Amino acid sequence: MKHIAVTKWLTVCIVIVLMTSCSKDVALPTIVLDEEKMTTKTPAVENTRINAFAGIFGKDSVISPKTVSDMVELKRFGKGLIKNFYFTHDSKQLAVNTINGVFVYSIPDLQESRFINSGCSSEGEIERIYNSPDGQLFALVGPRYLCIWDIANEKEIWASSRPVSSSDLFEFSPDSQLIALENGDGKVQLFGARTGKHLGSPIVYTDLLNSYSKSLSFSPDGSTLLVGFEGEIRQFNVRTGEELAPLELDHYFGGADVFAFSPDGLYITLGKWGEFELSMWNAKTGKQLWVKTEDDLREFYDKEKQEWVKVQGAPLGVRYNRIFSPDGQILATTGEGSVIRLWDARTGEELQTFVGIETPWNIVFSPDSQLLAAVNELDFLRLWDVKTGEQLGVLTNHSIAKNSAAISPDGQRLAVGSVGGVVQLYETQSEKLLWESEPVISGSKLYQTYHEVKNINFSVDGQLLAVQRSGLLSIYDTTTGEELNTIKAWVLPNMSDDLRTYITESGVYDSLSSNELFSREKLYSQEFFQYTRAETQWVLSPDGQQVAIFTSGYKDSDGSIDYENESNWDKSLTIRDLRTGEVKQEVNEDIFLNTNFISMKFTPDSQKLAILIFSKNDKTNNVYLLDLDSLEKVKIHRTMSEVNLKLLTFSPDGRFVALAKQKEIINWWESKSGKHLCLILVNHYSYPSYSFSPDGNLLGVTTEEYSKNNEGLWDTQSCDLVYDFKENVDSITFSADGRLVAIVHEGLLSLFGMP
Repeated sequence: MKHIAVTKWLTVCIVIVLMTSCSKDVALPTIVLDEEKMTTKTPAVENTRINAFAGIFGKDSVISPKTVSDMVELKRFGKGLIKNFYFTHDSKQLAVNTINGVFVYSIPDLQESRFINSGCSSEGEIERIYNSPDGQLFALVGPRYLCIWDIANEKEIWASSRPVSSSDLFEFSPDSQLIALENGDGKVQLFGARTGKHLGSPIVYTDLLNSYSKSLSFSPDGSTLLVGFEGEIRQFNVRTGEELAPLELDHYFGGADVFAFSPDGLYITLGKWGEFELSMWNAKTGKQLWVKTEDDLREFYDKEKQEWVKVQGAPLGVRYNRIFSPDGQILATTGEGSVIRLWDARTGEELQTFVGIETPWNIVFSPDSQLLAAVNELDFLRLWDVKTGEQLGVLTNHSIAKNSAAISPDGQRLAVGSVGGVVQLYETQSEKLLWESEPVISGSKLYQTYHEVKNINFSVDGQLLAVQRSGLLSIYDTTTGEELNTIKAWVLPNMSDDLRTYITESGVYDSLSSNELFSREKLYSQEFFQYTRAETQWVLSPDGQQVAIFTSGYKDSDGSIDYENESNWDKSLTIRDLRTGEVKQEVNEDIFLNTNFISMKFTPDSQKLAILIFSKNDKTNNVYLLDLDSLEKVKIHRTMSEVNLKLLTFSPDGRFVALAKQKEIINWWESKSGKHLCLILVNHYSYPSYSFSPDGNLLGVTTEEYSKNNEGLWDTQSCDLVYDFKENVDSITFSADGRLVAIVHEGLLSLFGMP
C-alpha cells in the first residue's frame, strides 16, 4: 500500500508472523451429523492467518484441503471500515481509524498526509479510538484489550488485556492525566493515562446494576465523576471514590434513555422516548432550560430550492447520538432519517440542519468548536463549517467493499459491490481501479436511501457484469463500465450464465434491451390454456438453451369436478427448447402423485434438475435430482423441516450439492449417488451464505457475525473446518481456476492464495 514504506512494512510483517505463529487457540469441537447418527469432530488444522501482502501472486497452484493451511493474504484493496475518528488538537488534521491503522487527513481538503500503523501488542481487532484532550495520546479499544499510543512518537506506551466490550464507557479526564473505564459491572476503574497504573479502588455503584450506566463524564476541573443511569445521575469524588450528593433536576422524574454532559460542566441533556425527545438543564442549579418534543414544527434548509422549508413532524434527530462542542455552547444530535441538527445549548434554538447524510452514526467536533465531522452507515465521512453550515469535504473511499465481490472468469479483474450502491472494477494484478459506477439514491433529503449492492456476477465470457441492488438489476459492460440496462426486480431473476437472458413470470427477456423473446403463451402447450384452473412454474437453464415448465391443472366444463381432489389434476414437467419452443422431454412421474410441487433448479451443466416436492402422505419435503436424458431420479434429501431451493448450491463441477435446511444447519451430498456427506451446525440465527470451490473440495461459509469454528473453508470430504479467517467475513468467492479466494470484510477486499 502506498502509505507504508516497504522496509517498515516487511519488519511489521515479520513481527506479526512470529507473534501469531507462537500462539494458537485451543481447537473447540465441531458437531458433525449424518442421517443415522451424531459424532463429534475437531478441526484437523487450526490456521494462523498471516497478515502480510506479497504484492504479487503466489505459487501457481490450486487451493485444496491439503494446501489451504499455507494460504496467505496476497493483496488488500481499500483502507477499511471507519471505526472511529478524531481531530488533532490544533484542528488542522482529521485522523480516521480502520482495521489497517490510522489515516491522517489535512483540513479542509481531506487529502491523506500520513499513516500510523497503530497495531497493539495485544491480539485483536481495533473497535474504537479515543483522543486525549491535549492531543498527545490516543486509546485503542478492542474486544480483548486496551492500549495507549503516544501520537508524536507513534508507539504504544502501555496496554491492558482487560476485556473491553463495545458498550463499555471510556473517558479521558480534562487534563489528559486520567482514564475512566466502566465495564458494565457497576464499577468505574481509574488509570494513569501514561502509566496504565490503577489509581485507587474502583468507584462502585453495584446497587444500580439493573439500571445500567448511560453516560460517563468528568467535571471541568477533573475532581468529580458524573455517571448517568436510566433513572438518576450520580456524582463521585475522583480522588476518594466517595459518593457525593445526587444531582437533582427540576421536572425530571427519571427514566431517560440518553444522557450527555457539556465539557464545561454547565449543562446536561437528557431524552426519553415517547415523552420528551430532547431537553436541557443547568447542571449546577438543576433548572430546566428548554425541552423539545415530537410535535414541534421544525425547519430545514433545502439546498435544491435554496430556502428554509418548515416541516411538521420532521424527524427531530436526537435518539442515536448527541455531543456538546468543546466550548459547551452547541449541542449536535443525530437520529431518525438523514439529518444532523445543531442547537444552542443555552436557549434551544436550532442553529444548523444538515440533511442527506443517510443515518449518521457518529459525530465529532473539532477542539476549536469550528468544525463538525460525521460518518454515516455507508462509511462516508463529511466535514462542515459549524458557523456557515457549508460542507467542506467528503471522504467516500475508505470502505470499497460491502456484502459481495466477484472474480472474472480469467482471474484478471475483481468486481466489488461497494457502499452507496457503487460498483468498482479493479485489475487484479496491479490493483488499478478500471471504473466505478455512480451511486443509486432515492427518497427525500430527510430520508435518503442508497440502493445497496446485494449480489454481483460476471458473465461466463467476462464481458458483462450483473449487479443486484435493492429493487434493481443492472447490466454493465465490463470493458467500458457503461450501464447497458436496468431492470426493476426486488428478487434476483433467473438468468443464463452469459447474463444475456432472464426469465420472469410473464416471459423470457433479453437482458440488454428488456425485449421479450418468448411469452408464456408461446412456451406453454395449447393444452395448458384448456384447463379451467392451472398452476405453473418455470425456470431457465444456465446455458440459456432450455426452459423447464411444471404444469398442474384440471378441466371442468360443467362445474361438477371437485378441484380439491388430487386425482382430478393433471401434472406434467416439460423441457422446451428456448429458441423454438419445441418439447425436448416430458416427464409424467409417480413422484408427482399426492404431492405439492414447490420449486426446481437446474444443475450448472443444465443436464439435471433439482426438484422440491412436498409429500402429502408423510408430510415431508423431498429433494430429487432428475437426469433430463435418462429420466433417472435420485433422492437427495427428505426432511420435515422447511426447505428453500434458493438456498441450494451446486459445486461448479456438479459433484456436490449443499443446502441450508434450517437457519443453523448446512448439509451437503454427492450429486450422483445422493450420499449424504456432512451436516454442520453454524450456531447462528440467520441463514448462512456458502459457495463451493471450482473442484468442489472446499466449501466457503459465512454468517452475519463471526463465530469460532463456523466461518471459513470446509473440507467437503472430511467435514473439517480447514481454514478459519478469524474475523467476520461478508462473502467468500473462489476464482474459476481455484487459485485465488476473495473475501469481503471490514470494508476491505482481500485476495488469498499460495505464498
